[in-house]
Amino acid sequence: MYVYYDRHDLSFLFFFSLVVCSFVRVCIRTLGTIIEAGSALFGVRVYIGAFSFLSVCVVFFFLCFFFSFHSLL
Repeated sequence: MYVYYDRHDLSFLFFFSLVVCSFVRVCIRTLGTIIEAGSALFGVRVYIGAFSFLSVCVVFFFLCFFFSFHSLL
């Protein structure tokens, strides 16, 4: 089964992925800043690498959801 995407669908998908990536990145940075400030307050070191991996997984999930939902229409 082949799903055909025209130019407008791909441009919307590109724009949507950019918006989602930037939103997730801002959320991760804000959350990382809060966690780093809280960890500095308590003297504990926290690494933010897991949050960046989580953001990549969330963006991949949104893209897969968009493709599967759009192919049903």
